[in-house]
Amino acid sequence: MNKMSVRERYDSGKLELRGRGVVLRPVVGSDASEAYEGWLTDPLVSRYLEARFTRWTVDGIRGYIESQRADGRVWFFAICTEGDMRMVGTVKLGPVSVEHGTGVVGVMVGERSMQGKGIGSESLGLVTRFGFDVLGLRKLFAGIYGPNQASVGAFRRAGWEEEAVLVGQWTLDGEPVDEIRMAAFA
Repeated sequence: MNKMSVRERYDSGKLELRGRGVVLRPVVGSDASEAYEGWLTDPLVSRYLEARFTRWTVDGIRGYIESQRADGRVWFFAICTEGDMRMVGTVKLGPVSVEHGTGVVGVMVGERSMQGKGIGSESLGLVTRFGFDVLGLRKLFAGIYGPNQASVGAFRRAGWEEEAVLVGQWTLDGEPVDEIRMAAFA
């Protein structure tokens, strides 16, 4: 499968990455919903997301989705439960630097009832294999708020390792916190 056909499948919404109980499919404008808005405005879900600094609406989410889909360096996937294909979160690979063979990864399991069930690490494993095996990247990386040990654990379970600690990189509740830089290598 060449990279162009992969992008065409993604753009048409026909690309699926299947794991154990999880299916990743491209996020589309119609995924903007009150449920998605609820995830981004839920202080427990958005606590460690930069999205918490934005006042989200369904229209704003739709605009964000469209901007991500228009950026050819981004692969933005809905995390869906396998049986009923219910969207429970998102995982994004991008921006991708073809020149450097690298990509940034972020994941959000927005549906609180689905957190802690391995969906995040399964989704990370799928997008990691996609980045290496399909896109031919050599390195993926992610920045995680130090106190977010659940996310650090999800990345570790997906085969990632801690690459660095950036001391006092972010603020949380008005206090500086470290960024844990996680990485995976092809």
